[in-house]
Amino acid sequence: MLEDIYYQGNTFIHKFDARAKLIALAEFVIFFFFPVSITILAVFLLFIMIFLIVTARINSLLNSLKAILPLLILVLFITPFFNRTGNPILIISGKTIFSHNGIMDALRLAIRFTGITLSFTLYFKTTSMENMILSLRWFGLSFNLSLVITISLRYIPYILSVYRNVVDAHKLRKSYIQKRKATFITKIRNIRPVLISVLIYSIKKIPILAMVLEKKGIGRKNRRTSYLKLKSIKLAVPDMILLSILTIAVFSTLFLKKI
Repeated sequence: MLEDIYYQGNTFIHKFDARAKLIALAEFVIFFFFPVSITILAVFLLFIMIFLIVTARINSLLNSLKAILPLLILVLFITPFFNRTGNPILIISGKTIFSHNGIMDALRLAIRFTGITLSFTLYFKTTSMENMILSLRWFGLSFNLSLVITISLRYIPYILSVYRNVVDAHKLRKSYIQKRKATFITKIRNIRPVLISVLIYSIKKIPILAMVLEKKGIGRKNRRTSYLKLKSIKLAVPDMILLSILTIAVFSTLFLKKI
């Protein structure tokens, strides 16, 4: 019922300590909000793309980009209208429609959104759910809250796969025919039976999930034990040293001259 988005591999990033990767993820997200030039943001984004391709194949990169493509198009199209200062690029009837600063702001927002999305993708693709729970618990998060987070992350891909199966089933019955030139209201009406089927199917699976959680002793007040453990801090020292170097390198970009 739950699907794992973890991509099993033997790369350096897969072997990197889960706690260090969680800290690095937070640093990556913070970095994309730094007041640095677009060039530096683009270079950092390129490195994340390369790491994602090496660790989880190019399909992971393409699927992530495909998922956020509509939002990226919306950002690139709408943002320039909110900032028309700077050198005008497109002028209609004496009014500036697009300016250099507006386009730069749109590119900056698109790079930030893409970078944050791919950073999370890289983390989830290279960190197993078990290590994720253990690392969250190591930082003081309760077991129940850690479990809720991981179940949510694994349930979303499951819902997506159920949606695809339901769409295929409706297509076989010829009850789901999406016309290209159909209006937005018509598309919503056509997709409504599919969403209802997905909702009903998901609700029916809730007792199964509850049964599994009950068998795992969820809700008991006694101290929990675990078969899996993170490696000791002594063994994780090289990873922590590399994380420190990465932290210094990331935050040093604040002192670089804007390109």
